[in-house]
Formats: sequence, structure tokens, C-alpha cells
Amino acid sequence: MVFPLIGPLKLAHHIGPLTLPTCTPLSRMFHPIKYPRLLQPTYYCYCHFPHLLLTFLYRSALVLDRIGSLMEEYDALLPKVPAMVTVDRKPILDAALNKLSLVIEKQETSRLGTREFVSTIVVGGFLNKETLALENRTFHGCHAETEDLAMTSVYDVVLGYLQTTNMIIVQDINRDALVKTQKELFAANTWSMLFESTLAVASKKIAERDSLAAKLSASIQQVCCEHHARLPIDAFSYMGPDGKEQVHLAYTGPASPSTSLDILAKMVIDVYDHLQLYPAAGVSQR
Repeated sequence: MVFPLIGPLKLAHHIGPLTLPTCTPLSRMFHPIKYPRLLQPTYYCYCHFPHLLLTFLYRSALVLDRIGSLMEEYDALLPKVPAMVTVDRKPILDAALNKLSLVIEKQETSRLGTREFVSTIVVGGFLNKETLALENRTFHGCHAETEDLAMTSVYDVVLGYLQTTNMIIVQDINRDALVKTQKELFAANTWSMLFESTLAVASKKIAERDSLAAKLSASIQQVCCEHHARLPIDAFSYMGPDGKEQVHLAYTGPASPSTSLDILAKMVIDVYDHLQLYPAAGVSQR
């Protein structure tokens, strides 16, 4: 039997369910073949190769049909990409120029190569603020592959100029969303500038405090190293892990000082210990 060249699913419907033949002496020469578990439980049988091929095609067609159904169901759940709607710039430009009493004096498109065009528009009626005379202004578009794209490009340039100079506001469907976004951006920039200014002032104050702490710590170290023999203070220098010279100061008097020198020595060491809590100030660590 010869089957026509049709798709797997049509082939499966054409031949219908297959009934495997009874094992023949010739088929006993083959080893048992384990069918793939597609839509029915796995089973073993002896069969000829043509029947195996047809069975595989039949079940593959059923699986592909089921996969196609699932893809259609899942496709309805997937987010859709919005369609791009392109609005012709020419009517918008004409409305803007008419509103501002401006006119197009000249427009032309030049061919620069095989598929390269550039358009130019001369718009008249702009007021010169210095001479109070009307003047023309020339606008050039970007290079494009077609004349229409080149002309659209120069339309965008003119509309962009009119909007940038606050001569027009294009009230389109996105205008409200644009204004809302601009307000949010302005508020965010304002808070950012205020925060940056506050941070700069705070950083300056911290730097000044760290500098004073470093100077005070160095003065205490110098005094203690020079007069530790007269005070109950242990002072000596050593090399720290970073290779820099460190100074160790410790109070060696009674826990409850009674004399003026003991009280003074303990207060100086307490101040020095407090200064060691500011490593960012450049204070040497013990």
C-alpha cells in the first residue's frame, strides 16, 4: 500500500489505529523493541520495521497535535506586544505652522547615493527678536533609504525645534502621560539636588571633625610620650600591621584616682581612648 505525501496528522487519520501482526518466525530473529511511551503505556512486541515506522508516525502526529492545542491555550495567557501605530507628521506640521502663521517656503529631497536621501525644508515667518523682522530658517533631516523616510525625518526636526523652543505643544493621546512623567522627573531631580547639597555639607563637617580629632590625638600622644615619667601613664611606640608607627598609651595609676596627677592622667587617657573610635579621621590605632 502506498500512502500519499501528506502531513503526519493527516497520515495518522488516513491509516487509523494500527493493529500489530502476530509474531512470525522471521520476526523472532529481532530482539524485543521497547516502544516510546507517548500516549499509551509502554509495552513490548515483535514487529516488522514498516509497522514500527507507521506506529511511530501515528503517535508522533498525535503528540504534535496535542502540543499544538497546548500552545494555543498558553498563547492566550502570554503578554501581547503592543502594535506600533505610526502617525503621519505632515498633518501635524501643517497644523502647527498654520497656528504660528508660518509657511513652508521651500522643501526638497536630494539623492546622495543609490539608496540614500536627505530632505531640506525652509520655513518662513520667524520673528527676529533683535531686528523685529521676519526671517527664514532652514532645517535638514537625517539620511534615509527612501524619499518618504527622508521627508518624515525633516518633519520631525521641524516639530522638535518648535516644541523645544516652546512655540507649540502637541496635544496627542500621550500628552497627559508625558506631563505626569515630567512632573515626577522634576520632583525626583529636585530631591536629588537637595540630598546632594545636604550630603556635601555633612561630608565637609565630618572631614573638619576628623581633622580636629586627628590633631588632638597627635597632641595627646606627644604630651604623654614626653611626660609619661611624671604621670601614671605607660607610653611606647611600635610598628603596626600596616607598617606605620603606632603609639600605645595606657593609664597605670589606681582604679580610683585620688591625687590631681592621677585624675589628670586618667582623664587624658579616657579622651585618647574616645578619639580612637574615629578611624576615618586618621587617628592611629592602638
